[in-house]
Amino acid sequence: MAASDIVQYPWFPKTEPRLAGAAEAGIWQGRDQQSLGMIAKSLVYEVATSEVNSLPSPWSRALQFEQAVLHSRYPTRAALLEELFGCLATVGLWEMFGVKLEAERVSLADLAGVEDGAVGPFSRSLLSSAPAPNQALYRLADGSNPWHQLYILRLNGQVIGFSSPATLICPAVCLPQTIPGMNWSAKGRFSSPTRYLGVPQRQALADWMNHLSVELLAAPDLNSQVMTSQLAEVLKGFINELTGGRGGQAAISETRVPNLPPKPTVLVLLARPAKGGISPSQATLELLDRRRRPLENTPAKPVVLLDPEMPNRLGIQASEICLYKSATLESVGYSKAQLEYLYGNEIEVITPDDLFLDAIHLLVGSGALLNSWLPRKLEGQPLINGDAVTPLLPLKEKVRDLYSSEELLRACSLRLVQIRGGSELELTLQLPLVGQRNPYPVSRSFPLKEQN
Repeated sequence: MAASDIVQYPWFPKTEPRLAGAAEAGIWQGRDQQSLGMIAKSLVYEVATSEVNSLPSPWSRALQFEQAVLHSRYPTRAALLEELFGCLATVGLWEMFGVKLEAERVSLADLAGVEDGAVGPFSRSLLSSAPAPNQALYRLADGSNPWHQLYILRLNGQVIGFSSPATLICPAVCLPQTIPGMNWSAKGRFSSPTRYLGVPQRQALADWMNHLSVELLAAPDLNSQVMTSQLAEVLKGFINELTGGRGGQAAISETRVPNLPPKPTVLVLLARPAKGGISPSQATLELLDRRRRPLENTPAKPVVLLDPEMPNRLGIQASEICLYKSATLESVGYSKAQLEYLYGNEIEVITPDDLFLDAIHLLVGSGALLNSWLPRKLEGQPLINGDAVTPLLPLKEKVRDLYSSEELLRACSLRLVQIRGGSELELTLQLPLVGQRNPYPVSRSFPLKEQN
């Protein structure tokens, strides 16, 4: 390199804002310790956008989340906070989603005494390198380091993370499988839950997180005001993302996570999830005649329809389709069994499979059913080997328990459709729903076969 080119190459990192040098080359400027700190914070450097796993500490993952909360310019902050919010959403909404959250106490001091080739040595390593307690959200009554006693969190038996004295929770680095109904746990790790939640769920989660923030700041066992305030600020940003700043009164469930202790405050707050509110159902069948004149098997409870085709038919996302109270089509994972698990004592759940038979049955001849309204609802003449046939409605007995013949006359239509190699009958039921202007259509096609 020529001496004349040396000025073209920077010897020191860039800063933002740019710091001016001396008046002339070779003149050194003295700086005090505070100024050096300001220079360090203003350095501009290229950063990785993926997860960092090379910190020389077995606590590296928990420390990364701590740094992501504390420092807005931390290299992988955005990705780490998404994981944190996803894990917190899981802890806050587990009861609403009908899954089971449990905690298991881990005392590093107890495990350090285990004489084996794995648990004991690893526990001793964790114990000797535990983070200092000065940044912890809380202090313990016995003065011990909060990092020496943690709680493993399991959802449906799957580890999702552990309690963190600095950030409430440290999410698991890998999730072996997606948690039912919680699609933000897909792809092996947590992500932001916002787009997977319906409006009532987003509000419930936002109110629960706001409750966490308020209670943490007022906790009698508060330790680090800086860490707590910064965490509250981070949660506030996510709350705004969830609801646009719309606040509400937090509804906290009386159900508690098993094995979480009554102290410290952080664990008390994590132990009680959000309690789902009540939203108008978009899937409750409107039963009129059978409510006035019920049959023996007519359900007395509300009847809720669960159809995987609802997002396509209604033109809205599964997370926005409220089935009953706080349960959405997304949150129950499109599963009849999951909705029954949550509210089976309050409602009866049906699917299109509960309404339609597997095959259609045919009678020889045209108009074989006397005094029936069916011919008026049939478009086209079904034929088998060139001979006219009359279809029987391919509906299960359950339909009779829900609707009268007059209601079926208004709701039912049959249409002959030509397909490659034959024909089929398409049956459509227009099902009235409580509070909805338009009925909900469910359809099933039945190939016409000689054996029917």
